[in-house]
Amino acid sequence: MTYSDKLKVGILGCASIVEHALVNPARFLPELELYAIASRQYDKAMVYSKKYNIIKALSSYNDILSDPEVDFVYIALPNDAHVEWAIKAAKAKKHILVEKPLCLDVKSLYSLKEICEKEGVFILEALMVQHHAWQTELKKIIGSNIFGALKEIKTAITFIPKYDLAANYRGDPEKGGGCFFDLSPYWLQFVQSIRPLADVHYDGKSLFNGPKGIDMTFTASLEYIDNFKCYFEASFEKPYRAAHSLFFEKAILTVDDIFRANTGRFKISFTIEDLKEKTSRKLFFPPSNYYENQLRFFIDVIRGTRKNIMIENSIERIDLMNKIYCKSINSVNK
Repeated sequence: MTYSDKLKVGILGCASIVEHALVNPARFLPELELYAIASRQYDKAMVYSKKYNIIKALSSYNDILSDPEVDFVYIALPNDAHVEWAIKAAKAKKHILVEKPLCLDVKSLYSLKEICEKEGVFILEALMVQHHAWQTELKKIIGSNIFGALKEIKTAITFIPKYDLAANYRGDPEKGGGCFFDLSPYWLQFVQSIRPLADVHYDGKSLFNGPKGIDMTFTASLEYIDNFKCYFEASFEKPYRAAHSLFFEKAILTVDDIFRANTGRFKISFTIEDLKEKTSRKLFFPPSNYYENQLRFFIDVIRGTRKNIMIENSIERIDLMNKIYCKSINSVNK
């Protein structure tokens, strides 16, 4: 199938992320049309439709999947519903952009992969940070050995939610709530962009002291056979921080405020501290928006001008994410 006209997107769910991930960046993508939005609360779909100039408001997700005009769907539902509706969308021959984590149970991804391949459907887990030049540049720096070997990475993603966790799916462990499932996909994607996640020793810890027993703060670690280490802290109860710090033999490189490019076209920068010269400098990237980059990438994939990211990457991440989480649960229950 060729897509010479605008691609029409159908939105499943009226989550707040829809504005940042789809509505705002769509203004800069003339090849995209906000065609339909569905919610089980029809009044909410109507509000979104009018507010964001989405052509159709529907009361059923199935109505989007059965509409022949819809080219791809954006799934913005609670974590536990992602894979169910991704499978239904694939069977309906709709391309799929789905919020992270793509699923909670990695076993279901094998069925999803098979259906997508059978129906000729593209699927992309919406980890918007991977569509920015800073990750490509970091890989070049690591590969160049200019600062010596990379020994360790420390990542922190912490914030105090403005929403009521008790009334949000992130506050419900049965829906994939908690800070680790919400934030670790960004950490694991970043590590995976540098090294495969296989054959690694892992650990995880949390008190699980939030609403309904969710993890409010979670620490995790990875250690490779060559002693390369990665540490992660996620939290819903600590002040905002979103940063990667990379410790080389000769320098410390920090990517601060990694989510800065979420809400508009903003600059991302590195701070490079040269340990030998005892100097510090910044490397800036031109203003860019993660979600705009992500949509442009997926449009190109659908139109056949760019190769998609393999679903195997998501399988590897989610498998490890679950192992770390389960290890932490088991240690608390001992």
